[in-house]
Amino acid sequence: MSVPQRLRQLQPPRALTSWVVGAITLLAIGAAWIVVDASRADATDFDASLIVAFFIPLVASALCIETLTREAWGNNRRVAPLVFWLWLLVMPLGVYSAAAYLVTLMPISYRGEGAGVWWGMLGIEAIALLMSPLLWFFVLLPLGALIPLVGKVARGALPPRALSGAVILLSLGGIIVSASIAFDYGGPRAWGPALLSVLGIPGNYDVESPVAAWICRAFALLIFIVLIDSFVAGRREKTDAAAPVPDAVAGAALAPITDPADVAAELPAKPARRVPKWRRPRPARREPSALDVYDAPEASDGSSLPPGAPKPPNEA
Repeated sequence: MSVPQRLRQLQPPRALTSWVVGAITLLAIGAAWIVVDASRADATDFDASLIVAFFIPLVASALCIETLTREAWGNNRRVAPLVFWLWLLVMPLGVYSAAAYLVTLMPISYRGEGAGVWWGMLGIEAIALLMSPLLWFFVLLPLGALIPLVGKVARGALPPRALSGAVILLSLGGIIVSASIAFDYGGPRAWGPALLSVLGIPGNYDVESPVAAWICRAFALLIFIVLIDSFVAGRREKTDAAAPVPDAVAGAALAPITDPADVAAELPAKPARRVPKWRRPRPARREPSALDVYDAPEASDGSSLPPGAPKPPNEA
């Protein structure tokens, strides 16, 4: 199915999605200005600049993506164009205005930077918008799938193995965040030291936060346990499905299904239906035969014989 055909099958958009995205946009802009107002007293607070230009648009954009995917995939609806204007234009401009005003509050920190400060803030915000799908994929998507799955597993509708995908995605997101806080690899291309640090093997890396390092390794251990449990459960299901069933058990289990007599005996008897007289079939008219004549009482004049019956041969 092509993309235009798929789009034609979607239902019309709802106004609720625009309201939700609009609320997220207003909350993001309001949070940015609250941070700006709280950092007035400290003119050298670089953390406030990072929160306003990076973390707030990162989280807000990930929430917008979660709302759009639930509307398009879950409810099978189209998305109104107003949603994209709010998400990709209004929210970034509002947050950038707060970041730009924060730069004017800290002239000592950004002295001599010139116009590069404004472009730097804009670039940081663009990086946050580009990284928001990663936050959605590793955090919001598994959380949204994990909450209803826990209820189904608790009711017994699904096996516990159904939680493995969401748990693995959440653990991967935890490993990425905790490893970036816990370790210093000394360069951008450090896949080998990064893998060694997660596994707890000594290598070319420095531990900056032991607590975050243990959290990172706990997430890695959780992924390993979930994968082993899923593998063992899958092998057990295949073994149970391939195991031969004894003839006696199979016959006892299939007898009520395959034997028509037992099935008919277990079914409740239907009550007899009363047929009106006018719908009852009339009895067929029987022609008289020679036996009727011979069984009749003997009479010489034939008065007791049925009308039209032939007379006995001895009286013919």
